[in-house]
Amino acid sequence: MVAHLLVGLLWCALAPLAHLRSAPLLGVTCRKDGVETLADFAVQHINGQHKHGFKFKLNKILGSKYQQMAGGCHVDVSLKLVQTKCHFSDPKSHQQCVPFRMDERGAVATCDVSLAVASGRASVNRHLCDTRPEHTNAEMAWICPDCPILLPLDDPNGEKAAHQVVLKFNRESRHRNFFTLMEVAQLTGGHIPNMGTLTWLKLALVETDCPREATNTFAPCTPLCPNQAGHVFCQATYYNRQAKIAQLECEFYPPQMSVSGPACGLLFHQRLEAFACKAQLGIRKPAVHHICPFPLIVNRP
Repeated sequence: MVAHLLVGLLWCALAPLAHLRSAPLLGVTCRKDGVETLADFAVQHINGQHKHGFKFKLNKILGSKYQQMAGGCHVDVSLKLVQTKCHFSDPKSHQQCVPFRMDERGAVATCDVSLAVASGRASVNRHLCDTRPEHTNAEMAWICPDCPILLPLDDPNGEKAAHQVVLKFNRESRHRNFFTLMEVAQLTGGHIPNMGTLTWLKLALVETDCPREATNTFAPCTPLCPNQAGHVFCQATYYNRQAKIAQLECEFYPPQMSVSGPACGLLFHQRLEAFACKAQLGIRKPAVHHICPFPLIVNRP
């Protein structure tokens, strides 16, 4: 039964919100001393559109440009963001989240955001971000030779480890339903003498409609919709040579009943938006989850 959680159709986990605009920010002026408010709103918007990987928070404002227009202004801001340890499914605000330390191999992003301010209301017209690891593996080899290397998100050992994490979590879980893999959030690797190579992984799980007592069904397990599904974020250590999970720590996030809308769709990585994001950014074998452009151009069949 548990094995079916990894091969079943992964439907209904996340509403297709990546193309929707955030609610406008009220009480905004076109004075340049209000750029920090607009920058915070831009980061909130970016995180609201970011349906994979980790949340980001503002590191600094790199620059801003105001253009006065009838009834308001047009504002372009350039921002540097840092990746936090909060997965996007974590209900905490990005402002409460702690950034990755250098040795934890986090990402940074430089974002150009275009906003419109009219009648005291601000809205984001577009954003385009360059997301990258804070340091490359080559740079880290000089800065911190003993620090882990960053691995591609589709690394074969990482995929094996993620499979084992899901099985182990469901065996030991006391939740009413089984959980399935939502995504691998980060993979890093290293070596320990006499133990061989290790893979450290961070991954997210989502609750399905398969109850724990339904052990003899062959029907695929379907992830529940956001306002019904619990989410789990796990960190694990995997010994590659032994093909064994050594440590597993998981944090549970209860269903967010405030999430509105009856519509559900595919998981982000199965949707056309994900393929369009990779195509527009030229991503092939990412080691980090990139911030997708907004608005995202999706060619639908």
